[in-house]
Amino acid sequence: MVPLVFQLFASAQTVNADTTSDAFNVTLHKRVFDEGKVPADKQNTGDVMSDFGGTGLNGVTFTVYDVTDHYLDLRDGGNTAEQATTAVQKDAVDAAPAYANKVKDQQTTTTNQEDGLQHLVICE
Repeated sequence: MVPLVFQLFASAQTVNADTTSDAFNVTLHKRVFDEGKVPADKQNTGDVMSDFGGTGLNGVTFTVYDVTDHYLDLRDGGNTAEQATTAVQKDAVDAAPAYANKVKDQQTTTTNQEDGLQHLVICE
């Protein structure tokens, strides 16, 4: 009987809810440039980038789409992250592809005294 009582206390575990989040932040910058002064394409590094040039443009409406499932299918099919991203971007040149799930419409505004921004919190 003593081993059973000991086992009851020894096997007690503290259980906590998962406090991690799969959410991440994306900041969209909508800029307008003087004619003939459009900068060359700039690679997104994933780091905060503040040297865009141009002037922030408020009131631009855009639609957020979720393409996660298709992207993951491409990755599972052996594509690198860059290949999967390129494929999704190519599919979306003229319109949202059929596999894109509309999340919501957004509009750029002034945030922290900077025009042309929209902060998005993306959750998985």
